[in-house]
Amino acid sequence: MDRNLAAVRIKRELSELETAINQTMACAAALTRSIAVGRQIDGVGFGRAQESLVRLAAVQQLLTKSATETVRVHRDLRRTHEEITSMPDSNGDCPELGVPLTGVRAA
Repeated sequence: MDRNLAAVRIKRELSELETAINQTMACAAALTRSIAVGRQIDGVGFGRAQESLVRLAAVQQLLTKSATETVRVHRDLRRTHEEITSMPDSNGDCPELGVPLTGVRAA
């Protein structure tokens, strides 16, 4: 595999990962809403599925952390690309280098 083919493959797979994380986060949010709405059905106690909601909230937190780490991977790959090719990000789809992620502690 040559450098150009590797770059194309990495770009495609990174984009697929980012899309999958976003879709999974949306699914988890939709499930949270569905559980909350389902608990409003007559005869279903407020406490029903509470443990499931707590676990789902933990899943959402992990997904958010995964998204943050994926942004860091993207930045690292951008930096590697720029070091190897001496060319900056030309299409602007990479996270900015040196800009901290708001509200997230570094790993």
